[in-house]
Amino acid sequence: MNPVTRRPSQSLVVLALAVLAAFPAFGKHRAVAHPANAPTFTATINGTVIDAVTGQPVVSAKVQANEKSTFTDGSGHFTFRNFTAFGPLTLVASRTGYVTGNTVISAATDVPVIRLQSGPLVTLRQTDSTVLQIDADSIEFGYAVPFSGYLSSTYDDFCRLSDHAALRIDRTEMKRITGPSTFISSSGCCNGANQQKITIETKTASAAEMIFVDSCEGYKVDFIGREHVTGKFVYIPFGQVTEVVFP
Repeated sequence: MNPVTRRPSQSLVVLALAVLAAFPAFGKHRAVAHPANAPTFTATINGTVIDAVTGQPVVSAKVQANEKSTFTDGSGHFTFRNFTAFGPLTLVASRTGYVTGNTVISAATDVPVIRLQSGPLVTLRQTDSTVLQIDADSIEFGYAVPFSGYLSSTYDDFCRLSDHAALRIDRTEMKRITGPSTFISSSGCCNGANQQKITIETKTASAAEMIFVDSCEGYKVDFIGREHVTGKFVYIPFGQVTEVVFP
């Protein structure tokens, strides 16, 4: 018998077995990627984020759905268009001034409402009698730098007038700021001609007059923070700030 005539038959058998063996592995791979018991839906998701106590809309909250995110509008509404979910979908909402919260939807017809608990607030009083509630975790101190932009931080550097001590005070350490700030030409802290003076009380020390060290270089320091209800950031010169009361 000519062995050459048998080789093609053996090759075909081996090839057929290899193809058949590949099918179970392929099936298992698909089962892992798309579980049969997980409901799937594609929909445009319209929801709302509100204050858990007042029921007011939470403006400019970030809403996360898997790898996608969006922000609430002035009415607290948010939208994810043509979103595909495999199984129950967790929506997470976060913003300064609030504790992060979430809700879960399981069907295309669900209308999610995420309720957030309010966090610590700061009371800002201005010289024109305006009173604002500011998210405590949004507060910064900053100033404009000509031709460079705006610099800000959660702390600022001060010089205490009574003993010329250099102090770096973070927003979390502050108890009260009393203004409005004024400008002096001599303090013993620096040689700037327009040194910005303010009164600061911390959680561990009584009120004391201080100089914004940045003003020694000619900068005028602003109070920065997000207004709790509107969700808008405000930039208020300390010359217009009567009082800031921290939690």
